Amino acid sequence: MWPLNEMFSQYSAAAFIKFALNEQELHVGVPCPPQSAISGTAAESVRARLKAVARDLNELSLTL
Repeated sequence: MWPLNEMFSQYSAAAFIKFALNEQELHVGVPCPPQSAISGTAAESVRARLKAVARDLNELSLTL
């Protein structure tokens, strides 16, 4: 769960949450100004980290 905390501190909470929801095809749009959406290489990085967290949580649930 620590990677999620790191992403919250690196990006605004609204930008991070909206990015994650949009990635799950729950189209919630972009954050309101002055916040900006996560895009480009940052989006690739966040996407990879979210996938890693999901994989780790899935592996953890299999071991419980």
